Amino acid sequence: MAFTAGANFRALRSLPQALLRGYFRDRTALAFSVLLPVLFLVLFGSLYRSSGAPKLTVIEIGNASLLSHAAGQQDLSGVLTVTHDGTTKAAVREVRRGNADAAVEQTGRQLIVHYSIADPTTAGIVQAVFSSIVQQADQARAGPASYQLVAKQVESTALKPIQFLAPGLLGWAVASGAASAPPSRW
Repeated sequence: MAFTAGANFRALRSLPQALLRGYFRDRTALAFSVLLPVLFLVLFGSLYRSSGAPKLTVIEIGNASLLSHAAGQQDLSGVLTVTHDGTTKAAVREVRRGNADAAVEQTGRQLIVHYSIADPTTAGIVQAVFSSIVQQADQARAGPASYQLVAKQVESTALKPIQFLAPGLLGWAVASGAASAPPSRW
């Protein structure tokens, strides 16, 4: 039984054509490979279309002269929205709740920034902005006594391993049990 080269080529060419026809006839495959990615592209494109820098909401506790001086020297209105509060406890509570990105107070030459680590990106921006403010104040002063930035996280940093291991193990056990459970006979 001898095959010719032309017959082999026709057979080889007909297989991809048949697979392609089958693919285009299967509406589920088309929806998941073409329509769904386009829908996600439109959805995420509309949600994340803002390319501007985020504006931080900061609560000034008492009178932080370093912050006021920095706002007077440069236009921080594009970066910071500053509100005022008299008590540290209330301002830290607002940061912990997520209503503000940071609470700032000044004690002598220390600028104390209370921030939340719930959003690591915002926490990094808060620390960078206030570090820049302190560095610019140090450069302007050019004296031996310099300002110091003290960053304090509002959440507790004393997490025990059981606090994050137990929920993970419990979730794993439930998922494993659901995957390997025998079918019900109802």
